[in-house]
Amino acid sequence: MRKHRLFIVFWLLQFFIFNIFCVTKPLKKDEKNQIEITKGNYAITNKLDEQITDQKGDGKEESPGKKIDKRGSDIKSDDIEQILKINADFLSADDNASEVFRVLISSNHYIVSQMKFGNIIARVKDTGGDEYIIDEIKRLDKINEIREGLISIWLFPDSGSIMKVRPQRPTYIVEVDKLLTDDVQRWNFNFPKKIVQPTKFDIKYRVVLRKTQSDDQIIKEVQKRLRDGQ
Repeated sequence: MRKHRLFIVFWLLQFFIFNIFCVTKPLKKDEKNQIEITKGNYAITNKLDEQITDQKGDGKEESPGKKIDKRGSDIKSDDIEQILKINADFLSADDNASEVFRVLISSNHYIVSQMKFGNIIARVKDTGGDEYIIDEIKRLDKINEIREGLISIWLFPDSGSIMKVRPQRPTYIVEVDKLLTDDVQRWNFNFPKKIVQPTKFDIKYRVVLRKTQSDDQIIKEVQKRLRDGQ
């Protein structure tokens, strides 16, 4: 009997050590660039860059992974803890919020936070679509700016798919407004109670743009587009 108990204890100890190793095993370098995680009520898609050009336009490089926030905070672009802290007012769940979802987008992150109705509606994860939007924002990273916009959507009451999309409050950056409207169109939803509710709600966006090119680089890019007739 004693040997039997020792065998069970030994087996449980091995199992416990194995699970700790699996959970805490660090990601390989190539796995860190594109990963979707869930933190609290956040669904986060990361797609990280290696370097950002100096904001002054002299062509010198800053430290890898740094960006200048509009509010003057110098933060690491891959430090999700800092990003969540800086934008806590925007991302924190709020039953009194008029919108059901809030989305924070930069050229490194796509973060979705659900404000309310978590027991009756949920956004279906779409990491590939999130990464596409991240790449599109990256093309607009020519200024340091934070803009917010609001979009209303209507769902078909039988299928829960999107029926209609209407911008309610634009960011007043034409390229961003078009991108946000296109972004909402790809969303899909799950309904845990098998009832499509709500059928009309708002999604609030916060878009963080950052100047990742020198002035000379931007001018050359604009000139090339003009030559190409874009």
